[in-house]
Amino acid sequence: RALAVLKPQYVVASRVVKICPQGSSPSFPTLKAARQLASLNSPRVQLAISWSVTSHVASLTSVLVERFPETDAIRLEGIGQARAAGAKHLARLGIEGPVVGVSPGAAYGNAKRWLPERFAAVAQTVAPRAVVLFGSAGERPLCDTVAESLRRGSVQVRNLAGETTLGEFTDLVAACRLFLTNDSGAMHVASALGVPTVAVFGATDDTTTGPTGPLARVVREHAECSPCLLRECPIDHRCMTAVTVERTAAVALELWNGHAN
Repeated sequence: RALAVLKPQYVVASRVVKICPQGSSPSFPTLKAARQLASLNSPRVQLAISWSVTSHVASLTSVLVERFPETDAIRLEGIGQARAAGAKHLARLGIEGPVVGVSPGAAYGNAKRWLPERFAAVAQTVAPRAVVLFGSAGERPLCDTVAESLRRGSVQVRNLAGETTLGEFTDLVAACRLFLTNDSGAMHVASALGVPTVAVFGATDDTTTGPTGPLARVVREHAECSPCLLRECPIDHRCMTAVTVERTAAVALELWNGHAN
């Protein structure tokens, strides 16, 4: 696993036969050896992975990870074009900006989902002209719950769950001024598009799967059982219910006021 999570250009492979002869332990003595490219299908590579985890994962990691480039943010190409296409799409839908995008779902399981009415309350606090809800077709009822809460106010709401292609989703998110989300694929897309993103975390670990860059914020509260990485909470979902509207809204407003498209 130590090797499997690393970028391909740093994975030892074809040289593993020389580094790890039959019946011996791999030593990964040089950075040159660590830079060799190949697949992870070789049994000897699997042996190397197993050995590294149990014996020398720290030294192996120091050899490999020190070569990773400095990266503060992961960004997709063509952000400007996507934003322009998304703005045109919103206009065709009769939606005027600025827009807050909300993705209240999480395909992994309910344990990763913040309460839908709290997403609505945060979006209402930010007071955009419009809120657009995103999700899969299966998440449409969940998005309807958020939309119903928002329609009690004066905000224009559109539920697009299950109505967009991946390309359309990407363009529309790029045109948002702020994105509210759980730990989800939508979160990573929004963050990679450079959209100010507020991500609520609970059951998962933001240090390993959180958004990147200066325009991303993670909101979470301490729970002794978190991160559990479970799909469904077996108790009371305390890691998510502890996250308040007030704290999340304050984070959202900071981004909203400081980073206008």
